[in-house]
Amino acid sequence: MKKLWMRFVSIALVAIMVIQFIPSIAFAATTYYETKKADVPIWSDCSSSSTKVKTIAKKGTVLKVSSSKTNSSGNLWYRLTDGNWVYSGNVVKHNHVAVMCGTNKTKYEKNSSSKHIKITYYDDMCSCGYVVKQVEVSRTNENHSMSNNKCTKCGYQHVHQAVMCGNPVVTYEQNNSSSHVKV
Repeated sequence: MKKLWMRFVSIALVAIMVIQFIPSIAFAATTYYETKKADVPIWSDCSSSSTKVKTIAKKGTVLKVSSSKTNSSGNLWYRLTDGNWVYSGNVVKHNHVAVMCGTNKTKYEKNSSSKHIKITYYDDMCSCGYVVKQVEVSRTNENHSMSNNKCTKCGYQHVHQAVMCGNPVVTYEQNNSSSHVKV
């Protein structure tokens, strides 16, 4: 009977420790919240008896949350990415709404020894600055723009080696799109 009781207590203690740990698992990535009202206080610790660091004046201000904790009074608090705390009752989860920003951007992917892929895209962003998704506008093949044996756009490095009986003898680099130079 005594062993059964000890086993029960051990299981209960493990369960309590797991429950304490679960909120930090839930925030493995940054989560966005926004203030439900104006004048929301931000605290140095997860308690209103800690130091008030600042006050968020505007309702709807987006805050980045990295973890949560239930304090000794049983209140849920959110830790901000700057290390300060906000009481959970003062914020609600922020739902990102995509707003088309329209500024085209370009990126390059290596494709072959003579070409790379030029991708033009723009970011659909939320008003808080979070990129909701990247929208591809175009995808085209382009010839490399070689300078000093390297494409200035995608970073492709072009090198040839002349091999005799399995041993490199001479190394050649691309000079331009149609010729090589001995190194």
